[in-house]
Amino acid sequence: MNDGPGMDAYEKMLGRSFVEGVMGSIFEPERVFHNTLWWMSRTSETQKDLWTADFPDPIVQNPKGWRHRVWIDHILVSPDMLDPTSPIRYLADSGRIGQKDAASREASDHYPVCATIQT
Repeated sequence: MNDGPGMDAYEKMLGRSFVEGVMGSIFEPERVFHNTLWWMSRTSETQKDLWTADFPDPIVQNPKGWRHRVWIDHILVSPDMLDPTSPIRYLADSGRIGQKDAASREASDHYPVCATIQT
């Protein structure tokens, strides 16, 4: 899933982002989809790398060339895929962001995300 930074006009009308809408309601936790990159938010070491796109400030140019870093690319898996006995299952903490190098920058304005699914 590819979300955008901030909330667009439709998301503002709905009161939540695209990803939040698809993930499900906290009032039905057994049905909430799991974000495969969430594990990266648990430690400061991995948290610093939890971004999938970067861009210059559209209004103020930063003299040091810093760019905004945002986490806007996601892979969601259903609760059934978290069950270790399921025939198709997500390998816990396997979500990754691809290399943030020149080749990736040339291919897209977003860095690739992936996760391991076992069968």
